[in-house]
Amino acid sequence: MVPHKKHFNSTQPTKPMEYLIDLVTTVPEGTSPVKVDELRAAEAVRAAELAKAGHLVRLWRPPLGPGEWRSIGLFRAADEAELREVLASMPLHIWMKVTITPLTPHPNDPEYRARQAVSDDKRGRKTERKARNDETT
Repeated sequence: MVPHKKHFNSTQPTKPMEYLIDLVTTVPEGTSPVKVDELRAAEAVRAAELAKAGHLVRLWRPPLGPGEWRSIGLFRAADEAELREVLASMPLHIWMKVTITPLTPHPNDPEYRARQAVSDDKRGRKTERKARNDETT
């Protein structure tokens, strides 16, 4: 397993990018069930580490066909290079086909609008305080 050196945290000055990741895992024919179980267990541990580090935000399992392994995840990273490093650190990456879609906020996204409103409110309060201070000096 490739160790992951960079970690996103809330003290970083720039906001990380978000990426929608489609992961399709195909186990090579003839792979021992013991090897598969070992890698799946290691994958679960690594997913927890990535979540704690702020890289893995959400993970979904879409409807699957027989014998299909597929996940869709929301990941955060400083850039695509860091994201690829994060994905390469996952034990099952050796069998994965990965599709990366970079995401940017949509102006009608409820979370984006809520953040904008909070930000605007904070700016408004600062402006009001400054105006009051200016009046008293």
